[in-house]
Order: sequence, then C-alpha cells, then structure tokens
Amino acid sequence: MKLIKTEKYIHTKGGRMKIIILKPANQKGTLPGLLWIHGGGYITGMAAMVNFSRGRDIASQCGAVVLSPEYRLSGKAPYPAALEDCYEALLFMKKHTEELGIRTDQLMVGGESAGGGLSAALCLYARDKKEVNISFQMPLYPMLDCQDTESSKNNHGHIWNTRRNHYGWRKYLAGMNQKDIIPSYASAARATDYSGLPPAYTFVCDGEPFYCETLTYVEQLKKAGIKASVDVYHAKTHAFDMMCPWLKVSKQAKRELLKRFEYAKKHFYAENKKGETTMNEYEIITLPVSDGTEKEFAIMDTFVAENKQYVAVSLVKDDSIQDGIFLYRYKDAEDGDMIVETISTPEEYERIAEVYESL
Repeated sequence: MKLIKTEKYIHTKGGRMKIIILKPANQKGTLPGLLWIHGGGYITGMAAMVNFSRGRDIASQCGAVVLSPEYRLSGKAPYPAALEDCYEALLFMKKHTEELGIRTDQLMVGGESAGGGLSAALCLYARDKKEVNISFQMPLYPMLDCQDTESSKNNHGHIWNTRRNHYGWRKYLAGMNQKDIIPSYASAARATDYSGLPPAYTFVCDGEPFYCETLTYVEQLKKAGIKASVDVYHAKTHAFDMMCPWLKVSKQAKRELLKRFEYAKKHFYAENKKGETTMNEYEIITLPVSDGTEKEFAIMDTFVAENKQYVAVSLVKDDSIQDGIFLYRYKDAEDGDMIVETISTPEEYERIAEVYESL
C-alpha cells in the first residue's frame, strides 16, 4: 500500500531531533505503532534509512505507523545519548497515539543491527521506568554484546567484522573501560533479569558477528518465560536482507518477518492508559509571560515555520501540566540549551499558530 511520509521534531537533551513518520495513505482506524531504529554500529546511520528497511515493509505491507528517530551518534555523544533519544521518541509515540492513528495497546519497537541493540536496551529501560508499555520487539541481528562472542571474535566479514565491532563499542562506551560494570541499558547482553520484557522475534545469519549474541538473547528471554523466537539463515553478510535484497534467502527472511508481525498484530497487546503522563516525561523551562512575571512551562513540541524555529509549551501548575498551548520562538545555543524569546507581534503569533494547528 502507498505510504505518506511526514517529519516531526521533538526536543531531547541533545537539542531538536527529527522523527520520520510513515503511515499508510488509506489508513482506516488505528494501527500498531512501531518505533524503528536505524543501524550503523552506533557510529553512523540516519533516520532516512527506514526508507529501505524492514520497517518500511511492515508499514506498507502489514499496516502500521512507523516512526524512525534521528538519534545522536556516538562520535559526538556516546552512551546514553542514543538510548535517551530513542526513549524520548517512544514517549512521543505514546503521547500522540490519537494524532498518529496508533493503538494505545500496541506500541512496538524494532530495528536492524545497532538499532536492534537499542531496541532491546529500550525494552529493558522502559520496563524499569514503568512509563510506557511495549507490546512487541523485533531486534534484527542485534548488536547486543560489548564483549567478544564465539561469532564476533576473529570475524572478517565485509560489512561488519571484529575490528569494526570493537571500534563501534569503543566509541559508544567512551569513558568506560574493562574494569567498569557495563550497564545493560548500554549493552543488553549484560542484563541478568529478562522478566517482564515484551515478546520478541528476530532473525540472523550464521556467518555474521552477531549470530551468537542473537541466539543467546532469545534463549535468555525464553528462560524468563517470554515468548521469543529466532530464524537462522545461511549467509555470510551482516544485514544480508538489506545489503543483498535480491537473494533468495533475503526474500525468504522478509516474508517470514512480515508473517511474524501479522501474528503480533493479532496476539500481542500491552495497554497504555490514554493521557497517562508523568512530569519527568517533559523538559521544564521558565519563560516570561505577558504580565511581566516568569512561569514554568513544559515543552510539548518543536517545529519550523517561516524558516524559524518555534516551541510549543503548556503551563505547569501545582506539579501538573495544564491544558492549552503557548508558542515561543527559539534557537539552540552552542552548549545545547534553548534560547527562547517571545513572538514579537500578534500578527506573527497568529500566523505561527495556524501553522502549528495544521501540523
């Protein structure tokens, strides 16, 4: 089916983050929401990779609303930046289910390679934070283990190999060393408690670095009583389904993945109460108001209009977020903070309000 592509910008600790959204053009009713996280060894990649990923296939062939976040890469911001950005995208999906046409009981996560590793880490993080419930996970050939496994050591693959794997983890875990206890949120293979995680499906090929850690992750989920399965294909190339989509094995992997997603649509649910939010889901800032005083506001959204950046905020009172949206103009400072100023004229405010309402 034909897809409609849109972009949203949300505010994270690293500043503004783009989210690409893919929705079926003929969408009727609500659909599962799938946060699809791109790969790239934590050091490279972009949200636009969703356009040739399995995430796009799921949106177009199974019917789902897919969100792809442009999370910070480790070259500029190592762990926990990527995880924090992906969690903010997950919260955005939860808070905007009605606007996006997403079922509140089917918020799912997935991704390839490092995106698969972030998906698994995100499930651990969300379980422990208890702010959003994930119904299903699809971490494909995930980058999970910061330590060598039997398949990741002495691997000489062209796409991803031992040397690149060591470099990727070194950049992502910058500031940590072998004596540090690596948190499971950074390397999901370090987890010791897999209970309470969502059901999972994945696939991997037997000649790539992440073969062993993928099988181990599925086995640990099963031991914890979680429904999980993995398909193993005979190939030597990491991300073979994306790098060599014309191969028979790649087409087979894609077909099976779509079948597993269809199964998940019919069987896996995890309710999220509509409108349920907590104050720590939002960044709180102090802004001037019309009477000359300053008040606290929660950042609800950021967007671009007339080639300028604007922020939509809601008033905070008695530790709760009030109804109503107010608009301010802003820019990012060099230190990552926001420089916010009032919109200068009523005419500009009215124009920008019309733009915001149309988003």
